[in-house]
Amino acid sequence: MDIYSKEGLLILVQIDHLSGELLGNVIEDFYDAGAKNVQIVSAITKKNRPAYMIFIDVPFQKADKVENVIIKECGSSGWHRISTCHRHTNVSVQKKQIKIRTEKGYYNFEAEGKVINDDWKHARPEYENCIKLKKLLLEKEGISIPVKNIQNYLSMLFYEEKNELTI
Repeated sequence: MDIYSKEGLLILVQIDHLSGELLGNVIEDFYDAGAKNVQIVSAITKKNRPAYMIFIDVPFQKADKVENVIIKECGSSGWHRISTCHRHTNVSVQKKQIKIRTEKGYYNFEAEGKVINDDWKHARPEYENCIKLKKLLLEKEGISIPVKNIQNYLSMLFYEEKNELTI
């Protein structure tokens, strides 16, 4: 198995003056600014104050934009920048045409799954793609299926190398 490296930055921001609700909204701003991944973790600081640690994985060329979000949206006056080496395997998002059968008929759908080292059997369905299928079934069929079930259905299709799903 080949392993690759990619240089980048990990920005750490401690926030103890904003609520989780406000921070939840800023996540999308970080992605819009170029972040590759954002995680917010609860923390306890000195004097037992509740706080949040924000971990932002960002390419060097997008760091300035992300830091502007930290200043403007989070109101933070300081943060840490740590140079990193991200290690990863060969990952790609692959598409597969499937047919969905329901009581009312058939629907064509393009399923998307994250594939590691060309191992289609263990493809992981993409979250946004599962949401898209959930909305399609609700709109066309009036069926509301939990996203976790849709992920399981698509995983099964990838694993069993099938092209049809009956709901």
